[in-house]
Amino acid sequence: MYRLRNHYFLYTSYIKIMINLKYLIAACFTFFLASCIDTTEDVNLKEDGSGVLTYTLDMSNLFSMMGQMATDNKMDKAKDMDTVIAFSSFIDSVKDLSTQEKQLMRPGKMRLMLKVKDEKFLNTLTFPFKKTDDLKVIKQGLPKIMTEAFKKMTPNKGGEMNMPPGMSTEDMPQPKNFEDFFDLDVTSHSITKQLNKNKYATVNDDKSMQAIQQMNSMGAPMTLNYVFNLPRPAKTTEGKGLKLSADKKKVSLAVTSEDFFDDPKKFEFKIEY
Repeated sequence: MYRLRNHYFLYTSYIKIMINLKYLIAACFTFFLASCIDTTEDVNLKEDGSGVLTYTLDMSNLFSMMGQMATDNKMDKAKDMDTVIAFSSFIDSVKDLSTQEKQLMRPGKMRLMLKVKDEKFLNTLTFPFKKTDDLKVIKQGLPKIMTEAFKKMTPNKGGEMNMPPGMSTEDMPQPKNFEDFFDLDVTSHSITKQLNKNKYATVNDDKSMQAIQQMNSMGAPMTLNYVFNLPRPAKTTEGKGLKLSADKKKVSLAVTSEDFFDDPKKFEFKIEY
C-alpha cells in the first residue's frame, strides 16, 4: 500500500510539474499510450484493397484530471485550437523511418482539436493507403513519428520539443504501443492479429509498459477500440469480444490496457471476408 501511495504521489507531482498544456500534450504524444488517452483505430477498406486508416486519440479526460487537482486548473485557461499538420512537411527529417515507411506515411495528416467549453481534446491521425499490405507498414512506423510531429506543433525557440525542467528528449523512452507485441497479417480477404509470445515475454522489462502497469494499478486503464469497415460481409470472425454488425460489414473490438497484461489473447482476432 505504501508503494502504491508513493507511486501516486510521484505521478500527481509529475502532472503538476507538467501543468502547462504543452507538457501535457508532450507526455501523451511521446508515450502514445498514456492513461489520459482512449484510442480508436478505424480501418475503412474498399473492394480494390485501398482504404483509410484513422486513429482517434481522445484526451478529453485531461479536463477531469486537472479538475481533481482543483487549486489551479490550467485547462480552464487554455485556448481553443484546431490545427492540422501534414506529415509530408517533416517526414523526411525522421531518421528512424525506413524509405518505405516514409513513402506510405507521407500522405498522412494529423489534426489536434481542443474545445475548452465542451471539454473536448481530440487528436486524429489519418492515413490513406493503396493496398492492404500497406497497413502493417504504416502501423509500424506510426510511433516513430509522434515525437517529431509534436515538435512541429509546440517548438521552443531552438526548434526543439518543450520538455519539463531538468528533462530532455533523450530522457523519454522509445515510443511503444501494444501493437509491438502482436503480429498483424492483412490480405485482400482476411485480417489476422496474433500474440507474438517471444516479444510478449519482454513486457515486464520494458519501461513504457511498466508505466502503463502503474497507471492500471491506480485505476486509470486506457481503452482501445478497433473498428474494421469491410468492403463485403464477413464470412467468419474469431476472437474474444468481437462484435459483428447486422450487415456483417463492420467488426469491432473493445479492450483495455488491463486486458493486455491479464489476458493478451483478447487482442487476437481473425476476420475473413
